[in-house]
Amino acid sequence: MLTEADTCRKYVVPKLQGAGWDNDPHSIAEQRFFTDGRIIVHGSRAVRRPGKKADYILRYTRDLRFCRKNSMVQLSPKIFRYSESILT
Repeated sequence: MLTEADTCRKYVVPKLQGAGWDNDPHSIAEQRFFTDGRIIVHGSRAVRRPGKKADYILRYTRDLRFCRKNSMVQLSPKIFRYSESILT
């Protein structure tokens, strides 16, 4: 049985690379935090919660990025065709 990381490397990353997302000026980043955590104040003490993490962050340019929160939602040909039409 494949883990989520194995499935991403075997199915998702080749599709993104095939669509040109690893060529300049585009880029792919895996397993990255895209927000700082929320700050919770308890009396005079503040605690930062964990940030939001994306499976993939696709950068179209340096300043324009798209996040994919969970790549394991559905791995079907229909989803891949839809994502390819968006990403290309």
